[in-house]
Amino acid sequence: METKKVKKLISFVLPAYNEEKNIPQMFDDIKAVISSLENKYRYEIIFINDGSSDNSWAEIIATTQKDNGVKAINLSRNFGHQSALEAGIENAMGDAVIMLDCDGQHPVEIIEKLIEKWESGFKIVNTIRKDTEGVSRFKKITAKFFYSLINRFSDTKIIPGSADFRLIDRIVADTIKKLPEQNKFYRGLINWVGFPTGYVEYNAKDRRFGKTSYTLKRMYKFAVDGLTGFSNFPLTIAKYIGLMIMAVGTLTLLSMLLLTLIGSSHFPIWVYLIVLVFLLNGLQFIVLWFIGNYIGRIFNQQRQRPNYIISEKINF
Repeated sequence: METKKVKKLISFVLPAYNEEKNIPQMFDDIKAVISSLENKYRYEIIFINDGSSDNSWAEIIATTQKDNGVKAINLSRNFGHQSALEAGIENAMGDAVIMLDCDGQHPVEIIEKLIEKWESGFKIVNTIRKDTEGVSRFKKITAKFFYSLINRFSDTKIIPGSADFRLIDRIVADTIKKLPEQNKFYRGLINWVGFPTGYVEYNAKDRRFGKTSYTLKRMYKFAVDGLTGFSNFPLTIAKYIGLMIMAVGTLTLLSMLLLTLIGSSHFPIWVYLIVLVFLLNGLQFIVLWFIGNYIGRIFNQQRQRPNYIISEKINF
């Protein structure tokens, strides 16, 4: 008797923070994609409510009532995008896990391409933004600068334009789950674990509704987590700043001696000494700030607090 082949399971992981208007449309969009794949795959759609202050959780609950394949996780408060992703990955059961945002900027039209790449043998399929509608010039420049720093001072390379819109194989998801570190930065971690990696390019759309939750404060934390987690840049730059200030100090002292010898100095020595003290104090503050970031990461790691807390789960 021929055994019926079990269809592979595809997990969709969607973090949501104040996305009440986007959730219903995102569900419809994914269902439209799934309808063309149901003959080959099973699916589960996991929405993670990251402590939203609007009606996102109510919209997610309503969506679970429409389709048993929709699962919901409600976090006890806002833990941040990376922690919400972690909650989704750790609860996903799929042979492949696809991560994407609820705001509509990640085009569901390329999901079939991600799956095709995965079926061809890639364990990780990253997406690369070619262009993003409505993104300010400031954000584009700072993002380019951030990735150049990561790639210059880290062994883990991240292609500029990479997004948290990707597919990972079950073996990658299980490997990521075993990593005990806090302050997870998935764009770096997923590249760090290795495995064959493919890429799909896309043009990001503008948000359908609402405004981005990535404020300057959140972008700052994201950048610090990336730099301190995957780069020695802060320590390296402190070294170069120290060498530069030492060089300036040495030149200043030599100039003072030369001016004193030739008798053309118009400033007392204490003026130069005050300038040097200010320069050295500035260096000390910069070095202490960088060291503080690393100590903070060590402190967070030693506390062993969970990156997220789940208050409710539906359809699991």
